[in-house]
Amino acid sequence: MIKNNSHSLSSYPQSQRKKPELLSPAGTMECFFAAVENGADAVYLGLNDFSARASAENFSIDNASKVIAYAHERHIKVYIALNTLIKTNELDKVVDYLIALEGLQPDAIILQDLGLLSLIQSQFPQFTVHASTQMAIHTIALLRDRGLYPRGALLLLFRIMLLQQYDRWPKRKSWALRTAMQDVLQGSTE
Repeated sequence: MIKNNSHSLSSYPQSQRKKPELLSPAGTMECFFAAVENGADAVYLGLNDFSARASAENFSIDNASKVIAYAHERHIKVYIALNTLIKTNELDKVVDYLIALEGLQPDAIILQDLGLLSLIQSQFPQFTVHASTQMAIHTIALLRDRGLYPRGALLLLFRIMLLQQYDRWPKRKSWALRTAMQDVLQGSTE
């Protein structure tokens, strides 16, 4: 049981508690297969460009295609991290990536860049967008400002948010809140 002062997660009725999604980073094909074979419900990975985990091997579009097909055959979700700030001279390249990803059908795209968010919302509305922890969203007002509330987007909450703050967020069925607990455990960022 996790406690923070007088609050505890066990105070939620059983009917409101859901099995958490086990989300694993996959910086290499080896990490991807390890995550899948060891029970991950979802994986997230970066492409060769526009990934905040630049030190990871990351994935080409061709390898991402293979990974997504393999995962989907096993009912495992794949999130693609395009979680860097996009420069003006990179717009054509990121659009090419988005066009390629349309055919691959990842389960979501994890974003940091607000301009890219706007581009996806206007030109690629079929994509589910997840806000990266690097967007540093920690209030409903920031969600509204970024056009993510209440659109069904997953929100990776600002990692240092207190449990009492999390508990005050409105409960909605149309969108989900998720904390990036793996970052705390691994001491890494996505």
